[in-house]
Amino acid sequence: MNVRCAFLNGKPDKELFILWPKGCTENKSASIFKLNHSLYGLKQSPQCWHKELLKSLIEIGLSPTETDPCLYHSKDPDKKMCLFIHVDNLIFGGSWNIELKKKITTYFDMEDLRCIKYALGIQITQENEYISLIKDKFISSILEKFGLEKSRPANNPLPGNIKSFQSLPCKEMDPAPFNY
Repeated sequence: MNVRCAFLNGKPDKELFILWPKGCTENKSASIFKLNHSLYGLKQSPQCWHKELLKSLIEIGLSPTETDPCLYHSKDPDKKMCLFIHVDNLIFGGSWNIELKKKITTYFDMEDLRCIKYALGIQITQENEYISLIKDKFISSILEKFGLEKSRPANNPLPGNIKSFQSLPCKEMDPAPFNY
């Protein structure tokens, strides 16, 4: 699903003011305006949007995984759900899809992109009992870019016996050095 005008949903955590934009019809009553919402182009807009989305997803019943702040899962063991965020796109799957779509559209204006086939350089194929994630196209383009088309393949670096995201080892990371 795609969130329309995602960054406009964020609310700045401190007061921000702007001058009346050049080229616009002059406003006689004021020349400085306070922003109540983020705007595209502000350096803090992505972080404001992420905070607003995080708050909404927690209210819905999802929580971020320890390993990735853009990967969420359902806190309810009966509702198996995994949701991934990439800027303003939400990719999710599980037993709770229809209910989650209804809930999340009450928070944001969204466009349903239906069944996903390709995202972030990954081809996604869903069969009855499994989901395949294939990066052939992306990997081939990287190899070609660096002249390594004839290099030898290696085994999959991720072990095949991981039961869930929660079982992955995780180091706590301080987000403070990553100013947006």
